[in-house]
Amino acid sequence: MLENIAGVPEFLESFIGIIICIGAGFFAYVSSHMVEERRQGKRIAFPWEKE
Repeated sequence: MLENIAGVPEFLESFIGIIICIGAGFFAYVSSHMVEERRQGKRIAFPWEKE
């Protein structure tokens, strides 16, 4: 679609879409994590953090 407008190849358009979806999913995960921390009233470590 954008190839006709801005000269962006289709594979790059798909790649950008995938990156945006991954970013949105990460944002949703962090948001839900923060809500759960507030609900429990304590800090909960992310899976990649050491306790």
